[in-house]
Amino acid sequence: MRISSLFLCLSLPAFAASYSISTIAGSDWVGENVPATSAVFIQAEGIAADNFGNIYISDAGNHRVRCIAPSGFIRTIAGNGIAGFSGDNGPASSAQLNSPYGLSFDFAGNLYIADLGNARIRRISPSGIISTIAGGGALPAGGKNEGSMATLLAFIAPRNIAIDGTGIVYISDFGAHRVYKMTTDGTLTTLAGTGTQGYSGDGVASLSLLNYPTALAVDRQGNVYLADSGNHLIRKVVSGQLTSIGRAALPTGLAFDGVATLYVADHSAAEILEIPLSSGTATAMNVSATDLVYGNNGSLYVADITVARRVSVYGASAVIAGRSEERRVGKE
Repeated sequence: MRISSLFLCLSLPAFAASYSISTIAGSDWVGENVPATSAVFIQAEGIAADNFGNIYISDAGNHRVRCIAPSGFIRTIAGNGIAGFSGDNGPASSAQLNSPYGLSFDFAGNLYIADLGNARIRRISPSGIISTIAGGGALPAGGKNEGSMATLLAFIAPRNIAIDGTGIVYISDFGAHRVYKMTTDGTLTTLAGTGTQGYSGDGVASLSLLNYPTALAVDRQGNVYLADSGNHLIRKVVSGQLTSIGRAALPTGLAFDGVATLYVADHSAAEILEIPLSSGTATAMNVSATDLVYGNNGSLYVADITVARRVSVYGASAVIAGRSEERRVGKE
């Protein structure tokens, strides 16, 4: 399988000679190649799913991205657990991340990571190689640098990512109060927000004020949905126009089912809002989530700090990964 083949685990032979071994970097206390329900998350923030039933979770507190296989076992596929920046153009599992947040897949099987602490968007290819595709440059994004190559530009705090069916990448910069659009030629322009924090109502998206934008989602028509967390709004960009379609206390995650329903992770209210786009009338499920993704099996998967859950559309949930705080004494 294209995705799962990236992240192979190799076993080393045992030798009869006596050696002493010590850890010089990283740690395996979080649980590697074990049942996911025995693993430990420090700060699970982002979640994504591939077409093979694998679920990916970004642990911002442990600077890793982890994968739950359909078998229920978990492994790290990016980050060595030490905050920092290194490893571009090499194996993702050996690279350093710094507080990774949003995750998203494109149709070619590349996994994109909002590496917030490094102010970069990084991509893991199907062969397991990581690279920076946006951020890390010296020029401030937006303003007079509109249309520049994304790798020449500097973000402040890129938090979430969404990718449409044509390969366009949308990036929310939490600290810059903007949402950016990166086209397939690598150039970056502003989709929404002026860079000034605030609220100015609906209208032309690039001239409107945002307040700490977080989650993003794209529907089949290419319309972009954004969680304007500081303004407590769910907003939609169509043909350059910004409209507000719903309210939430603190929206941090968005997932579109590909047909007619948008799901919103409202973490501070410990709810998932379900918004049918035909009516715009939201109903709430009493499930806490920082981020969520709609799986191709008809279930929602959510990240919620110390656990990941599978949630049915009726609101029933089951923990699929992670342990509660009381079971983490001593980081066993």
